[in-house]
Amino acid sequence: MHPVEKEVTDWEDYPGRLQSPDSTNIQARISGLITQTPFKEGALVHEGDILFVIDDRPFKADLDNKKATVAKDMAQVDLTKAQLARSQRLLQTHV
Repeated sequence: MHPVEKEVTDWEDYPGRLQSPDSTNIQARISGLITQTPFKEGALVHEGDILFVIDDRPFKADLDNKKATVAKDMAQVDLTKAQLARSQRLLQTHV
């Protein structure tokens, strides 16, 4: 066999992927029922655009519950202060 002579082009493969520098991943920070999605799928969105609206009723109910707990605890503090003052007056009069 005689060797074959021909021109060889140097080339190399580099594995990689392209990604837009302005793309992002969307990840939920809270759980809830999505009530609205005010954008169209595949449309361009800009920074600050609303993507999802989550039902806020469970969060408002939890906030109201915590406010009621604070009010109850403040009433307990007032009651305890009144009982302390009464006990101190009784102690001073040797009752």
